[in-house]
Amino acid sequence: MAAAASNGASNGSANGMPDYEVIIIGAGVAGIYQMYRLAERGVHATVLEMGSDLGGTWFWNRYPGCRFDSESYTYGYSFSDELLDEWHWKERFSGQPENLRYLNYVADKFDLRKYMQFNCAVETAHFDDDAGVWRLHLGDGRDLSCRFLLTALGLLSAPTYPRIEGVEADGTDVFEGPSFHTYHWPAEPVEIKGKRVAVIGTGATGVQAIAAIGEQADHLTVFQRRPNWCAPLHNSEISDEEMAGIRARYDQIFDKCARTPGGFEHEPDRRGFWNVPPEERRAMWETASACNACRWRRGTTRRTTARTWTWWTSRTRRSPGSPRQASRPPSGTANSTSSSTPRASMPSPARSTGSTSKAAAD
Repeated sequence: MAAAASNGASNGSANGMPDYEVIIIGAGVAGIYQMYRLAERGVHATVLEMGSDLGGTWFWNRYPGCRFDSESYTYGYSFSDELLDEWHWKERFSGQPENLRYLNYVADKFDLRKYMQFNCAVETAHFDDDAGVWRLHLGDGRDLSCRFLLTALGLLSAPTYPRIEGVEADGTDVFEGPSFHTYHWPAEPVEIKGKRVAVIGTGATGVQAIAAIGEQADHLTVFQRRPNWCAPLHNSEISDEEMAGIRARYDQIFDKCARTPGGFEHEPDRRGFWNVPPEERRAMWETASACNACRWRRGTTRRTTARTWTWWTSRTRRSPGSPRQASRPPSGTANSTSSSTPRASMPSPARSTGSTSKAAAD
């Protein structure tokens, strides 16, 4: 079997063979892992990444408050015991800077950068039935071919701009002050302190950004189509002793993540909503709310959501310093009340932070 490609080198198509056995699009979490496995097996492969460096969603998303919404130690790779022993997660829900450092550490440890080509946007890809190969055209004018094409783009890898008057299809707008889309947040610091800031959107990204921006801005206005489910994140630092305990039970942790929806460490109660007595339901909700947000799940029908909403709003209203909440649940079954708790996270899985929020300041 041919050796894996290094530094973007290829055999070329001059000899009638494809340039690569495998081409991976995207150098994010999945793309890095796929390249590791292919290099381990000696497969002639390369990674094409549109960005100037690796990291995927953790390279592109650097907006205020950007962090994991699942426990850090469950998000990391599990393929290397040595890696698991070496890396110490600093926070239970790690922030974007540390997440990017982790991915760079993995790439450097296993010498994966030599297989990656950066600033390479794939403009087209089609399968050549006659030759039995994929043919790709890149933004830099090159054409590449491969037998197998792996797209590791992520679930939400393209920004969604507000479809409102004054915002163009490419995200530019007529607002006279500085404005940013969370997906394209500047690498250099953005001065928010003392500013009047408006945020459009209360999805997973919006919730994180609102909590972080609200701590700095002089005044914050949030525009939302409908309220969202939010719960306190209960983030905290991970001590050396705690990390040692996590390392000791990594096998159990990853085994549980493999069995649960969304890959979280917490298993859902699979009993039917109405099969659980009301007193027991309320006790379960209280326990879940006292723990991290990823243990929280909403109802799945209009009736169950209404019951959950009634309990949640009553609990939120009795919280010290809690602002007045919406007086009735929104239509539909997917959303409920909002929370102003700092560093709140979405209780529903949202591992990929493909962003839908936009911030503007004056």
